[in-house]
Amino acid sequence: MKRALSSFIAAACLATLPTAFAGAQGGVQIARAQAQTRLSPHQIQPQQFHVYQSRIYADRRPIHLFGLNWSGLETRDRAPHGLWAGRSLQDYFAQIKQAGFTAIRLPVSPDVLDDRKKVADWAQDAGYGPTGLKMLTQTVDAAARAGLWVVLGYNGHDSKVSGGDAPAPYARDGSYKVEDWLNDLARMAQFAQQRHYVVGIDLFNEPHGISWSEWKGLAERGGQQVLRYNPRLLVFVQGVAETRTDTAGYGAFWGSNFVEARRRPINNAMIPAHKLVLSPHVYGPDVYMMPYFKKAGYPLNMFAIWDAHFGHMASSNAVCAGEFGGKYRRGSKDANWQDAFVSYMNQRPGMSYCWFYWQFNPNSDDTGGVLGEDWQSLNSRKLSLLGRLKSAAR
Repeated sequence: MKRALSSFIAAACLATLPTAFAGAQGGVQIARAQAQTRLSPHQIQPQQFHVYQSRIYADRRPIHLFGLNWSGLETRDRAPHGLWAGRSLQDYFAQIKQAGFTAIRLPVSPDVLDDRKKVADWAQDAGYGPTGLKMLTQTVDAAARAGLWVVLGYNGHDSKVSGGDAPAPYARDGSYKVEDWLNDLARMAQFAQQRHYVVGIDLFNEPHGISWSEWKGLAERGGQQVLRYNPRLLVFVQGVAETRTDTAGYGAFWGSNFVEARRRPINNAMIPAHKLVLSPHVYGPDVYMMPYFKKAGYPLNMFAIWDAHFGHMASSNAVCAGEFGGKYRRGSKDANWQDAFVSYMNQRPGMSYCWFYWQFNPNSDDTGGVLGEDWQSLNSRKLSLLGRLKSAAR
């Protein structure tokens, strides 16, 4: 199955490439294009994003998505957190770009697609908003002016609900249906139509209350909806957790489990292979103490677990870690985990070229941020860690 799917991806992607990029000289053209991977949205306005040989391309040019998550838009505040600290969006994004990052992932809720829902007072006081849609527009446009690519992540249908209360892209009580989710994905895709720096849409955050079988069918419909309204984009699909799903015998973090995707892959008639990015969320002991974190041989035992959960897909798909992180305290089990995961990504096809660390802002209880608690300085140890990924990818 892996070999057949890989062949399909190569054929599908070559069919989408301009003639000069394919054919007998295709390998030479790709090699030349790889020297241009540090291009930013300022330098090109791509007509298409697509996947080729586990890498992401903007038209003919491979791009690196060295990214951070910045939360806040998905909450009741409807604004990126930190605007209360006396700094502008442009100032924050300039700092992110200067630190060597090339992309930002923004979790959102449907509230920020609504031009009636107001943002938090502190965001309005800083001159932003006043509505969620205006705030979203201001944020993604500021990211682009800083030269950053953007991925929008659908976090959940209600900004008042998160985590364990949002296990699927619909509400159990019927107050929010699959059709509502599909409509919101369409709105997200339409929002991105005139914004060439938006690379893709992540369909749903950490679907942990449904099986891979159910999520696969929903993701196919969601991806088809995104591409119907904006065929330029990529579709990011997360894994599941443990509900009625094979875990290969290892506990799975929400969004990390693609075990069954090998034998029941996403239907490429719904989401073409050259438009699909698998995007696991995976964490270490700072977030939850899995039994295997206590085993002899930790953290080297993690390589087999990551392979079982999602790494087995990396040779035939683009696999982009949409979230990973922790406090990275010196000498801690979590620091050992993060060091091992960075080494792992550097050894798997394409994974060092696309990733989004959780998170930029420091107000995450179990991970902290790349930004210090003073909302000014950057965590030098985390920058050094992520620098290993950037160096390996170049």
